[in-house]
Amino acid sequence: MIAEVIRKGVILPQVFGNHIRFARCCGVMDSSGKFVSNSGLVRGYHPEIFMPARERIDESVIYLGPLRYDHYGHFLLESTVRLWYLENREKEARIAFSVQPGWDGKLPSFIKDFFRLYGGNILENAFFVQQPTEFSEILIPHTSLSDNEPIYTSQFITPFRRVAERVQAKKYDKIYVSRERFKTGATSLFGEGEIERNFRKNGFHIIYPEKLPLEDQIAYFKGACVVAGVLGTATHSIVFSNPGTELLLLLRSPSCIMMQSVVQHAAGARVSEVKAYEEIIPVPAPHFGPCMLGMTEEMKALFKERRMTDFVGGMCPLKYLSDWLCQFERALLWAKENPSDDDYQLSLCQICYYITLKKKVVATRWRIALLSVVYHLLWGGKWKRIIKRKCRELQWARKASLFISGEQIMKNL
Repeated sequence: MIAEVIRKGVILPQVFGNHIRFARCCGVMDSSGKFVSNSGLVRGYHPEIFMPARERIDESVIYLGPLRYDHYGHFLLESTVRLWYLENREKEARIAFSVQPGWDGKLPSFIKDFFRLYGGNILENAFFVQQPTEFSEILIPHTSLSDNEPIYTSQFITPFRRVAERVQAKKYDKIYVSRERFKTGATSLFGEGEIERNFRKNGFHIIYPEKLPLEDQIAYFKGACVVAGVLGTATHSIVFSNPGTELLLLLRSPSCIMMQSVVQHAAGARVSEVKAYEEIIPVPAPHFGPCMLGMTEEMKALFKERRMTDFVGGMCPLKYLSDWLCQFERALLWAKENPSDDDYQLSLCQICYYITLKKKVVATRWRIALLSVVYHLLWGGKWKRIIKRKCRELQWARKASLFISGEQIMKNL
């Protein structure tokens, strides 16, 4: 792998991408205004318009891509994929990152801790590009990870190994990585408390990553022989574990997170995936929920197989009915208000047909509530007519009558 050299190139700041939630666009344009494909953000779309330089700096820089200070998982998978070059750089130069226009200069502690452990005073000497800026020379290392195709090189894991080597491991053989107290995340989960309690009863030490400094998180992952947790950003930290660590990956929805497969393979983890969710109804963009978790039959089988027989509970959807519906309503509102978001739009048809055609979805109370929410959100649209017609075809007389009056619907919630 080499670094591409662009003379009198322009580094672009991060701007929001189209169609994908949390996507950002950034990169480098050469002196002719052509976008340098090697510089593009790993996850997201390349900018489609030319952005003329507003500032010129007569200096050579090494471009490391976006500094994703707004999301831990995206930082791990987007802001570190060019760090390999610093291990064997042929030329000394300052570092340059793309950041969002108007950035206030503040960085979360996990980024400061990561680069402190990595070494080299990277942040202290870096350019943080908030507007199109021309440099006399830009060195662009190739990325060690591609999201277009789940491909990575051996250099991808190098920065994480370097950081982990400088951390003293915690002495806990088994850890459970919980999201139960993480209430500000993009994904809404219900029922994880049941799972967490069962792992605690079977000797797992529970950690809440958002409550811990990055160095402590790394210490737990490095010291554990077995790591369990619900699929998500927190499980990306398996990159700090020793090769051969066992990862019990609890699936939260039918949808997978492709990059998790990449990072766990790169880390050399031994992975067991277990269905820990109950699909109440297809959810728009299942990555973001709402997801209903609990001690599914697959989870109980895992406990029995591993002789962790001391478990209780099962699925208890009615306990979370009100909160789940609230989050489901938000998901549908997003679908209605963001017609360019393919994930949401493609699932609307599936949702409507699911709740009207499937004979054994869930309890009647759930069906009535879900039909009511969909009806209100899609008032006057084609889905109203589809649902009403299908209800009548299935002779759901009582449910079909709910569509006559909004007041009647609310009374049934």
